Amino acid sequence: MRFDRLTVENYRCFETGEVRFEPGVTVVRGVNGAGKSSLLEACFFALYGAAALRTADANLADVVTTDAESCAVELWFTHAGAEYRVRRELRRTDDRANQSSAVLETPEGRIDGARAVDDRIASLFRMDAEAFLSCAYVRQGEVNKLVEASAAERQDIIDGLVRLGVLETYRDRASAARLGVKHVRDAAAGALEDVTDQLDEKSESDLRAARERVAEQLSEVDERLSDLREERESHAERKADAEETIDAQEEARAELAEAREAVADAAEAVETTEDAREAVAEKRARTDERIETADEEAREALEAASTEGVEIEPDADAEAVGAAIDAITEERSAVQSEIETTQLRAEQAREQVSELKTAAETREEDATEREQRAADLEERIEGDEATIDETRDDIEEIDERIETGQARFEDTPVEFGDAEALRRETASERETVAEELTEVRSDLKALTQSIERAAELREAGKCPTCGQDVAESPHVHSLDDDRERAKTLEARHETLSEEVENIDERIERAEDLVEIETTIDLLRDKRAAKTEVLDERTDAIEDKRTRVEDLREEAAAKREEAAAKREERTEREARATEYEDDLDDLRERKEALRGRGTCLETAAEAFETRSELEGERQQAGERYEHLGELLDERREGLAERRSRLSDLKERVDEARVAAAKETKEEATEEIDTLDTEIEEVETRRDGLQNQLGRIGSELDQVASLRERREDLEERVGALSSLYEECEELQRMYADLRADLRQRNIAALERLVNEVFDLAYRNDAYDRITLDGEYRATIHEKSGNVLEPGKLSGGERVLFNLALRCGIYQLLVEGAEGTAPMPPLILDEPTAHLDAGHVDRIDGVVSRMREIGVEQTIVVSHTDELIDAADHRIEVTQRPASNRSEAHAESDLLV
Repeated sequence: MRFDRLTVENYRCFETGEVRFEPGVTVVRGVNGAGKSSLLEACFFALYGAAALRTADANLADVVTTDAESCAVELWFTHAGAEYRVRRELRRTDDRANQSSAVLETPEGRIDGARAVDDRIASLFRMDAEAFLSCAYVRQGEVNKLVEASAAERQDIIDGLVRLGVLETYRDRASAARLGVKHVRDAAAGALEDVTDQLDEKSESDLRAARERVAEQLSEVDERLSDLREERESHAERKADAEETIDAQEEARAELAEAREAVADAAEAVETTEDAREAVAEKRARTDERIETADEEAREALEAASTEGVEIEPDADAEAVGAAIDAITEERSAVQSEIETTQLRAEQAREQVSELKTAAETREEDATEREQRAADLEERIEGDEATIDETRDDIEEIDERIETGQARFEDTPVEFGDAEALRRETASERETVAEELTEVRSDLKALTQSIERAAELREAGKCPTCGQDVAESPHVHSLDDDRERAKTLEARHETLSEEVENIDERIERAEDLVEIETTIDLLRDKRAAKTEVLDERTDAIEDKRTRVEDLREEAAAKREEAAAKREERTEREARATEYEDDLDDLRERKEALRGRGTCLETAAEAFETRSELEGERQQAGERYEHLGELLDERREGLAERRSRLSDLKERVDEARVAAAKETKEEATEEIDTLDTEIEEVETRRDGLQNQLGRIGSELDQVASLRERREDLEERVGALSSLYEECEELQRMYADLRADLRQRNIAALERLVNEVFDLAYRNDAYDRITLDGEYRATIHEKSGNVLEPGKLSGGERVLFNLALRCGIYQLLVEGAEGTAPMPPLILDEPTAHLDAGHVDRIDGVVSRMREIGVEQTIVVSHTDELIDAADHRIEVTQRPASNRSEAHAESDLLV
């Protein structure tokens, strides 16, 4: 398994960044505080999210760059030959932050949500965040984490990594299942005991005898109840016959009352009809008087119309009056039409006068506006001519500056235009000398360190690392030769430094010439632009002068048009006055016609009123005759109702009603007595039926209890067998976990000793042993034993690395290739190591690659690790923004 690519946005000190990881060993280097550890933490956060930060005593808000509202981390990685991509985003609100998005893209599909992604990552690597820290990720300052952990914590961590925790989980589940089965079995046994007790309390034979006795009593009660109901039915029929007789007499009495009321209503209707007939006769007389009044009003109106000039006789009829009104109306309509036509002409004439006035004023304003625009253009022409003179002066100045710049090339080894080539050639020469200078400086540094180590060996006589005699060491015998070689390198270093300084001066002069060429090119572009502007402004002045002449000609034409409009306006005003005089005459004629029409309309209304009154008189006569006929009909109806009243009086028989009521009362009393007795018998019957039902229920309950007892006996037996199986399963998981732990301890002890021997190589220690809680003991060859905490700082670092690498190798051997291991991440592993042990780390890393760890990422300042790495990533900070950047070695070379 390996990391492929990482991108970050606003993560701690990284504003933006992208880094690619390669298989093999990668060293991340940079100055303190540049952000190397943050780069590794970003990978950890991409995998495990918030859990990764909790293990670092940080919160989500801490990782968001200051002044940023959100951050994002995206990691591409390959696992078991398949490609994955995980992306997490945070959004900050006030001083808190939450995961706003978490996405994992797998070959099987996409997974969304922080919890789902966390679970899938833990399942994929077979380790959670804490286990990843304990095995794959050694953070800065936490290399001793496993040694300093308590026995229980260390046991849980290692058992979890080698999957023994799963067996403990299974044992706990078996124990929980055993307790659950016991609880269910005990409950079933208690229920079985209750059912047995209930069966012992009940006697089936007694219940069957009681059921037969109650059934016999119930039969007798049913026979008595049938007799009582038959007797009650007989009395109910007598009561119904009496009620029918009473109802018939009551109906006759009601009909008699209705007949009396009908006779009274008919007599009242006859009287009302007689009064209405008299009222109609009086109304007909009043209508005759109103007809005479209408005839008089018509004559007076016609006389008044004749006086107004209408040719009509005072005794003319309604048709003649209508014809006269139509003639007056037609004449008034003609006059009104002429009035409207004359008024429209007057209004149009006045509107034309107003429009002509406005048109004349508008043309005067247009003439004034064009004259002003011509004057403004003349002023602008004067300003443009001054600007053209200034532009010509600027062009002359630019030409002088170009000539001066080109003169600078007269005393140089290159022609104008070749300065950039000279600068590149000089820079290439400096790069060659600088590379040689770097090599000499590196060789001199390494040689100086070698001389210092050889001098220390000579003074000590013993190797401080392994304790052997070094009298024959080649470091000691070649010390003088190394010092001579160092002097030669120092001389060469000084010579190359002087060459670099001379080349830097030449580069500076070449850069000055490049700058002069750039300036001349800019001046030429500027001269071309000003020349183009000068030509455009000259053409624009000519256009403006032509426009001034056009404007003055347009102004003169507008003034001539204004004079013509004023003359036409005077003519239109005279015509409008004539139309208004004619309009006054027509209105006087219309008013005279209105007075004649009023007189004729009054006569027409009188004729119309007379016609309506004649209609009313005719209706009153018809109404009078109708009421006479209605009066005859109502008198005949009254005689018929009086005859029926006499017949109904003979039908009513009071003695028969009294006998029927007495019979009804006797039957009612008998029925009430029988109802009481029937209710008592029914109550007794219901009680016997309920008693019979209870006995049946108890018999059914006895049968049900017997079936339940058989089921419970079978269930208790099955649960007892299951309880024993759970006990056996719990013991099996415990024994298996203990056996596997002993095997893992033996294998881990072997692997830790192999790695520790490879990393340390000290004859003082014999071996390392592990007890059942993974507690380590170091055995010296002298027979003494030490705890890991008693080792020196560097020895403790090597021991912890050996323990972690042993766990890694144990995981590889146990997985048998089915679960590729995640990268081994070491953050400053050499912080506590001396120079004699730093180079041993490379051997440990090589061992990890041999056992199947495809990728190792190390943060280090140590040159030995940096030089031995397959790939390098450098983390730097931008001075202006204090933001970090990360680049792979290939990026740096480009």
